[in-house]
This record gives sequence, structure tokens and C-alpha cells, in this order.
Amino acid sequence: MKIKIHDSTLRDGNHAAKHRLSLGIVENHCNLADRAGIYSVEVGHGNGLGASSFQVGLSPFKDLDVIKIARNSLKKSKLAVHAMPGFATFERDIKPAIDNGVEVIRVGTHCTETNLSFDFIEKLKQLDVEVISCLMMSHMATAKQLLEQAKILEEIGTNAISIYDSAGSFDVEKVEQLFAILSENLSIPIGFHGHNNLGLAVANSYFACKNGATIVDASICGFGAGAGNTQFEALASYLDSKGFQTEINLEKLYDLVTYASSTYAINKPFPSTLGIVSGISGVFSGFSNHVIKASAIYDVNELELFKVLGKKGIVGGQEDHIYSVASSLSNDKNKININTSYPNYQKLKFIERRSKPRKVNKKEYEERAKYSILGRGKILENNNDPLQEILIDNVKNQGRLYYDGPRFLGYGGYSKNDCHWINIAEELIKIFKLENSMSVLDIGCAKGYLVEAFSNLNFEKAYGIDTSSYAINTSETNIKDRLIESSVLKIPFPSKFFDMSICIDVLQELPKSLIPAAIREINRVSKKSLIAVPVINSDNPEKKDQFLAWSISAETAMSEEKWINIFRDSGYKSFYSFFTINLKIS
Repeated sequence: MKIKIHDSTLRDGNHAAKHRLSLGIVENHCNLADRAGIYSVEVGHGNGLGASSFQVGLSPFKDLDVIKIARNSLKKSKLAVHAMPGFATFERDIKPAIDNGVEVIRVGTHCTETNLSFDFIEKLKQLDVEVISCLMMSHMATAKQLLEQAKILEEIGTNAISIYDSAGSFDVEKVEQLFAILSENLSIPIGFHGHNNLGLAVANSYFACKNGATIVDASICGFGAGAGNTQFEALASYLDSKGFQTEINLEKLYDLVTYASSTYAINKPFPSTLGIVSGISGVFSGFSNHVIKASAIYDVNELELFKVLGKKGIVGGQEDHIYSVASSLSNDKNKININTSYPNYQKLKFIERRSKPRKVNKKEYEERAKYSILGRGKILENNNDPLQEILIDNVKNQGRLYYDGPRFLGYGGYSKNDCHWINIAEELIKIFKLENSMSVLDIGCAKGYLVEAFSNLNFEKAYGIDTSSYAINTSETNIKDRLIESSVLKIPFPSKFFDMSICIDVLQELPKSLIPAAIREINRVSKKSLIAVPVINSDNPEKKDQFLAWSISAETAMSEEKWINIFRDSGYKSFYSFFTINLKIS
């Protein structure tokens, strides 16, 4: 029996490298895979085309750049990509991929939501490509349900069906029964994609082949999310010993294994305790990092959290729900002890100054209010003036006009005062007992003036992040390499990397629903941190509107009490401070 083994190392294995497998690795891997006679090689972000994002992980490489490198390296093996509706779009992602040589499109959906893929399949039928419909998280459906979904996909024209054991929950008996039913009732090829949470990925793949599967997915060295995927070299060798025809040159395959195992800067997966529990619970093993973080924040048992998530049927896209569940499992939120070690934190002079009354010209205030969150929609709705749209875009994205334009659009010129920033840095050093050997992060650093102040005080590990590309690009040359364009929602540093993180006048610029995620991310990267936010009297609607109007970019206005509740519910374990925006409009 002929079996096509599909290589998912450069896609699913990319999860283990945080979606950062280099273009050089892609090129070398594809060359070696091609020599080994592997049927197809899948490349790209771990979640497929168009998936690079703060939510699931940023890749430093564009999809098309990866595709072009792989295409030039594959002479015999087919080039494949993964596409999930919601991440990928046809015109932006799939069509350009095909135009650049992709031959196999693997369209992935939740196993009971295959209707989301119909549009893709209908369009792909008109093109000269192989379409494989991937039923993900298949352990969450019965054999009857999976067959029903597969029959529909067969009728609308997909070339093959692949059953994804995304949580590594299948056992041999379930695989045998399922594939016997599918092979008997479908006329198109069927495949299996295994994960190794229970150490059964190779066995499950073998029994899938024994019961009618003609396509199996595997990764070199088992590289993949969590416990990893089916180990390619083990499966290929075993299938060969059992008389299956894979057309793979095992000697050349072992060359690829040697290269991958010695070169890829990623953790070699194995069925850890958490991986096993996620498999038993039916939870995608790629959620392990979130489970570990949430458990640490809320002081709950990781294994118990996995079990509860399994009972709730959590799926991809619900990562934030992990933290909500962890919070509900925490029996004693009072264990979180904040603001106790440094009582003087509230007396930071530069924070106190922000609360002093500000005299504001009424005309200036009204002009500024037009470009606030409250006013932008009205302008766009009632005015087709392209100039105003440009102004709004600059304000929204914190571009040149926001920083260095007129006062009613932002700062009115974001100028540097060395003495001011040095004083702030020295104040923080004194209060929080910082030493220049420590690492410090300024979250929402703008042009990096505070980072530069720390640098001038011999802090060699002072960094800053900001969402404004304009601010980063116009920063001082001597600190440019310390500033990163990024969001508080996805700070690009390892856990507990910073001795101190500083986040001042930032969180209110997020929608309220995203603030807990931002706080958790600050917790993650910081040994200790200071968050300072503006507060309002929530009982005074006029003051709230004034704050939102004057702040321009603020989306959230809350009282001290509400902020404290969010800090506690988000598991914040460090220091916070408040300031008021007290406007006197005349």
C-alpha cells in the first residue's frame, strides 16, 4: 500500500520555535527533504497563512518570503501551506501563495465547522492545486459527526480529508474504528495528523494507515506544539519495515534529522506531565504556556486547570478564557499582595505632578475633542474631507502629527528635557532600589527619553516598547537598538526577563476588555513593576467625557476602585499608582 507522508516540520514545528524558524533553515530543510523524497513539505507560521499576530504569535518573516525560499529549494517534493478561515483570506493570502508556487492547500477548520471552508474550496477547485480539508480538534466529535462533515466536503470537491488529533487524545482503538468507518464510506483519500501527548502519535498513525489512511502528517524529530507531533523518522522507518510504500530514502531522511536536531534552536518536545494531562483532558497542548502562566498568576494547580478546560471544551481563539477559568479556581484572591513593600511609591513626584489642575482654553479643548475616541466617528460620518481623515489616522496610530503636530492633535511637539527624564529615572532608582546591573523596561516608551535617561545612568539593560513606529523611528540614534515596536499585549521578551517594568499612562488607551491581558503580560515579563494610570470620578459623567476628550487616545476611563478590582482580578502582584486629569476649562 502506498502512503504519502507529509512533512509539517516547517509549519506545525514552527510552534516550538515561536514561529521564528529562519529563512536559512527553511532553505536547507527543503533541500534535504527534497533529496529524501518526501511527498510534500508544509511551510509558514504555526497557525498558517495570515496568522502572524499578537494573539497567536508574531513571525519576523512574511508568508511570501518563506514560500519563495521553499519553492526555489523543492524540485520533486510538493510545496504546501496551511490556511484557516479567520486568519487567512483568499485574495490576500491564498491566491498569492498559489501564484508563487504552492501546490497543496491544507484548509483547516474546527471539526464541526467545516462550512467555514466552503468558500475557499469552491474557489480552489478552479485552480490547479491539491486541496486537503483538515478537521481539527477531531476528538471533540463522534465518528458519525466526522463522517457527516467529511461527506459534505467530498461532495463540494475537496481532494482529500485529514483527521487532526490536535490535542493528542486519540488511542489506537479509536483510530482503528474511525478510519475503518471513513475508508468504507468515502471515495477520496483520507489522512491522519497526530500529536504525541500520550506517546501514541506513531502508533496511531500506523493504525490509521492500516485502516485506510493514505496520507499521514509528521514532523522531523517530532517538533511541534506542546508534546510535539508524530515523529517523522520513526514513522517512516516503521512503515517501511511493515511493507508500506512511502518512496522515502531513509538514508537521506536521516541526513535531514541530523541537520534538524543539531541546528534548530527549539525545544525538542516530549510527552511531559502537562502534555499527558492535556491529551487526557482533550485540550490543545499548545495551550500549555498559557496554562502555566495562568496557574502561576492565580496560584492554582496546572493539572486541575487543564482538566477544567477540557470539561469546558475550550478551543483555539479562547486563550483569554484560560485566565478566567484560573481566576474562578482561585479560592483566595487575597493571596495577591500588592503595594506593600515600597510605601513611598505613591509619592513619586512625577506622578503627583500629573494630578495638578490644568488650565485649558475652551476653543482648544473643543478642537481637540473632535479627534478623541469620542469625536472621530462623528467626523468620519459627517465629513468627507480627506485632510481630516489623514489627521484622524495620525492621531489613531500616533504618527507624526500626534507627536510633533499642533496641540489639538496630541502633544503639540514631544520635546526632550534631559533634566526632567534624569530626575524621573533617579526617582525610580531610589524608590525601587534599582541597580545598574538590572534590566528595566519602559512600556509605552514613545521616543525613548526615559530609556535614554536610564542608559545615561549606566543601565546597560534598559529597553522600551511602543506601538508607534513614528516615535521609535524618530528616537535618538544611541538608543534606537533598545527600542522595539510592540504592544503591551505581546511583549517580545522571555518570562521574568526584567527586574523592573514601568508602564505609565498607557493602559487607559486599551479597550477595557483587553486591559486584564495587558496586566498579565506585564506580570509575565517582570519580577516587579509599576503601573500608573489616570483615574476619574465615575459618578461624574462630565468629568469622564472631559478626560476622554482631552486624552485623545484614551479608550477607558475608570475610578480608583475599578482599577484596583481589575488589578486584583488579573492577578497583578506588584505596584500601582494613580493620577487625575483635572481640567479647568475657560
